[in-house]
Amino acid sequence: MLQLESSPPERVRVIGALTGTALLMLLDMVKTTEVLLDLAEVREVDTDAVSVLARLGPGSCDRLACPSWLAARIDSERRPQPTAPTRLETPSDAAAEQALDEHLATRLRAG
Repeated sequence: MLQLESSPPERVRVIGALTGTALLMLLDMVKTTEVLLDLAEVREVDTDAVSVLARLGPGSCDRLACPSWLAARIDSERRPQPTAPTRLETPSDAAAEQALDEHLATRLRAG
């Protein structure tokens, strides 16, 4: 469940699971406004949620609170993988981010 407190920047409190519809709602929110994300009461996430949280950064979303187990998963997702292409071999950040958003949205709507 997402709980929204409207004060600039908007504070979004996630309670329980951050999966499926809740993740889509969060993606829509961070596209339109800066968000303070309170994850203190998150009890469940899926791999799509971890990927999204790892990509979010200053300017779109700041974490206000986050359980240590989730912070560790996000940090792990952010670490470069040994087989990852070098910076010169990657597509532009904007194009890659848009492609990932579309892929995640398609997977979430299908599931």
